[in-house]
Amino acid sequence: SFYDIPDSFTGAGQTLDIAAQPGTRRSPYRFSLTEPYLFDTRNSLTIAGSVLTIIRRDYFEDRASFTPSIAHAFDFDRDFVFALGHRLEEVHIHRVELDAPSDAVEARGHTTVIAANTTVGYDKVLYEYLEGPYDGTNSEILYEYAGEPLGGEVDFHKGELTNDFYYPLYTFDSGPDTLHHVISLNNRFGII
Repeated sequence: SFYDIPDSFTGAGQTLDIAAQPGTRRSPYRFSLTEPYLFDTRNSLTIAGSVLTIIRRDYFEDRASFTPSIAHAFDFDRDFVFALGHRLEEVHIHRVELDAPSDAVEARGHTTVIAANTTVGYDKVLYEYLEGPYDGTNSEILYEYAGEPLGGEVDFHKGELTNDFYYPLYTFDSGPDTLHHVISLNNRFGII
């Protein structure tokens, strides 16, 4: 019923992320919804979408993407996760000036990117309610393939390795009022 709505989104672990960052040169908008225990299993489902506008000096770039994924947490260690995902993205390059880079001139118009990806991750990050991560590491390896066999207009292979490290320098108070001063190091290496 309508009166159950306030309690409908508490206690089951679902995550809803909505981000809007309008800017003069770059404007990303993102939405994602994660169900962590799909059908009461150790499988999770994430539905995500984003819109990005980048105003470059010589051309404009608009991207709209839809990226669902399903992941499985293993029984021997729930922090070890394997995921399969999909990316459907529409890229629009327009307002291309005469002195724009040759890549932008060649990509002018609409391009459809359809890709499949797989990720292996190990997440040992500790979070504080309303404060965020304060200790631990998160490591991920991603492989993504896009190509005409999947129905897209571009072909590529992409590999990415990320590692996020959080270390609490100072802790103030204890219990639910704990505040952490944290240093974080985020590393990302990729090749396409």
